[in-house]
Amino acid sequence: MYILSVNVSVVKRFIHAEKEIFSGIDKKPVKGPVDVTQNLKGDEQADLKVHGGPFKAVYSFARENYEFWYKSISLDFSPGLFGENLTTSGLLETEIQIGDHIRFGSTTLCAL
Repeated sequence: MYILSVNVSVVKRFIHAEKEIFSGIDKKPVKGPVDVTQNLKGDEQADLKVHGGPFKAVYSFARENYEFWYKSISLDFSPGLFGENLTTSGLLETEIQIGDHIRFGSTTLCAL
């Protein structure tokens, strides 16, 4: 199990169904280590009631799951495409349980 990429985004303005929305979903890979305190350094969230801050998620998405979407709708693999902070390999949601602690280098994350 390892991290393929760490992905962050600033909050951006989008128009969807003629409505203005703000989101940090447009994640892109960054190079090198990223500090993790209350958030990933450089990552912003638009709705701080449910995203960001203490006890909020660092979202992980397995590279293996991209294969399903590629086969279903010919969607090309691009780390961060699903808004994930971590694009991983070998860390499948079917193989971890709530409360598991996962260590990447000097950072330990708890599965929720």
